[in-house]
Formats: sequence, structure tokens, C-alpha cells
Amino acid sequence: MKGSDPDRNGLKHTRSACSVDETVIRIKADIETRGIRFFDVIDQGALGVDAGIALPASRLVIFGNPPLCLLFLTAEPDSGMDWSVRASRGWPSRWGRMQRA
Repeated sequence: MKGSDPDRNGLKHTRSACSVDETVIRIKADIETRGIRFFDVIDQGALGVDAGIALPASRLVIFGNPPLCLLFLTAEPDSGMDWSVRASRGWPSRWGRMQRA
């Protein structure tokens, strides 16, 4: 990922030179090489179409570390409400550059 914007809302935004689909492929590959569990990709653009809302191409990549999460659950059952699963989102910026957070 090239370039980086300051943190906004606690998220690190990074520009990508790739399309949304290619960015998702690269994120998934990076997750897998680190031995992190991949859960799903949500096509937020398609959800927008289904809801009759125009939304630029956007994907939500969900991944995490279940053994770590389960340690939290055994210590505090309500921690499941803030499951330590991470998400990475890719979308085109208003300037036409691919971004991810």
C-alpha cells in the first residue's frame, strides 16, 4: 500500500495503487501468510444496491484470532460483544484513489 493518511476515528487509512478487488485479494493473502484466520468479505456496494442506495465499490474483510478471543470470553463473557476480530475495508476515495482502513 502506498502513502498513508493520518489516523481518523482511530483508523489508519492507507492508499492503494490497486482496484478494490485487487486490494481485497492482497489483504487476504497477507492475512493468510501471517496465519490469521480469514472469516469473510462483505460486498458493501452490493448491499447498497439491494437497499436502493448508491454506494461506491466497497468491501469489508473480516479476520481475527479465535484462540485469543476465546481467552477473553472465558474471563469476561460479555467481551463477545466487542469480539477482537479485525476488519479491513477497501473503497475508492473521492479523488479516485483506492483506500483501505
